[in-house]
Amino acid sequence: CKTELEGMPDINIPLPETVVLRSVSVHHCVQTQDVLRTREIVFSPPFGTFTLCRYQAAHQIPLPIHGFFSLKELGPHEVKMIVQLKLNNEMSNKFEFCELHMPFYNRGPITHMEVSPTAGTVGYGQHRRSIVWNIGQKFPS
Repeated sequence: CKTELEGMPDINIPLPETVVLRSVSVHHCVQTQDVLRTREIVFSPPFGTFTLCRYQAAHQIPLPIHGFFSLKELGPHEVKMIVQLKLNNEMSNKFEFCELHMPFYNRGPITHMEVSPTAGTVGYGQHRRSIVWNIGQKFPS
């Protein structure tokens, strides 16, 4: 999630009864941690980008975005990566924002990258340890 307001107002997201969840972990800003029982997420958002929740569904649910990536190590300090994303046909092609974060753990800071995105912009993430693809508000047709 990404917010540009802090604290007030509380936001309430009901969880549909048709989706059976096995486990849910939520951000500390959520008022009750037992969202499996209450079937709702009520929270006061912090300012900026944060992960509201992570969950496992008991059965397969349609994902809004499908992705493919290929990563090939060319040398000790060089990799070639291809990332392809496709919007699910049932999804609306309009977003507040859509970003893909690709972390590179245990590799040190990224020193150089050459990119050619089909949409949006690509830049370095926090401390140059990730790549952030800001796709924007709409997937390319």
